[in-house]
Order: sequence, then structure tokens, then C-alpha cells
Amino acid sequence: TKELENEKLSNLIKVNNMRERKAQMEELSDAFIAFPGGCGTLEEISEILTSIQVGYTQKPCAFFNINGYYDNLLAFLQTAVNEGFMLKEHFDSIIVSDDIKEIYKGFINYEPPKSKWEILKALTNC
Repeated sequence: TKELENEKLSNLIKVNNMRERKAQMEELSDAFIAFPGGCGTLEEISEILTSIQVGYTQKPCAFFNINGYYDNLLAFLQTAVNEGFMLKEHFDSIIVSDDIKEIYKGFINYEPPKSKWEILKALTNC
């Protein structure tokens, strides 16, 4: 299904599929903000979180948590940390706010976490 074009955009980049779209977004972005959305938004932000974990990107990632929209997803990610499927350093690197100015401040002060491989190597002294 094709999406509607917004005529007010200053630049429109057309791609053939979701994979190309995510690759373009990751390449061209300085940071990532997940606004409330559906499955496409979840897919996009999940890929960015994974890229941060494995060290493919060091760009900041934020959830614009309007009216607690992302509370359940954040609880899921906290469970992943608690169960050992996500490192706390990566969870803690996610910027979460319902105030866009706070997200901007988070971007300015962002320090990327090490990749999970670097963290695990340091923990095991290997």
C-alpha cells in the first residue's frame, strides 16, 4: 500500500519498501523519536534499538510518551532487562518524555552506550 504524499514537505525521498525506508532513515537521521504510532513505528524503533545494542549506530533514540502511550512497551523492555535479554545500559540510554523540549535536551546530553559485545567482554574480562 502506498502512503499519501504530504505536499508541504521540503524534501520527499521515495523508496520501494520498508527495508529501504528504514535504511534511509537511519543513514540520514541524527537522532530518532518514536511518536505514538502503530506496527510500522514499532518496527522502525525496534530496529534502531537493536542497532544501538549491537553497536551499529550511536545515535540517540527517544520515545515521545504522550499520555503514557509507550508505558506498556517500556514495561516490556524493563522485563527484558530483568530477564537478561537486554542490558540495563541500553535501556537506560532510551530518552523518554512527554515534553519535546526534554527530549531535545536528552539528545544534546546523550552519551551512547557501548555495544553489548563491549559490555559483556568487560564483565567477563575476556
